[in-house]
Amino acid sequence: MENPNYSMVELDGPNFTASSSKDGREKNAKQLTWVLLLRAHKATGCLFWNASAAMALASTIRCHVAVGKTDSDTRDENENRTVSWRLYSYINLFLVFSVMLLAFEIAAYFKG
Repeated sequence: MENPNYSMVELDGPNFTASSSKDGREKNAKQLTWVLLLRAHKATGCLFWNASAAMALASTIRCHVAVGKTDSDTRDENENRTVSWRLYSYINLFLVFSVMLLAFEIAAYFKG
């Protein structure tokens, strides 16, 4: 798959003949089979790579959640609540902004 400049075989194209020449049809069928197998191999490799990345991300999140608060010794509880409140307000602001942009895009799509 390093050289993507291969050509797809057209079975109904102008160069395809339904004559008794068996070698040409077998070669075209083999080429088509190999191209399809290579594409299927590439798709499954991508699928399993994405699954592996998702599992690694999930395990990392689980480990971070299991550890819990790491900065509770250095900060008092009120300051920690203030920081978390600010973080949640920024997340909510970004969420509202994203929904507004989505509504704008949908309106623009339907207007053309």
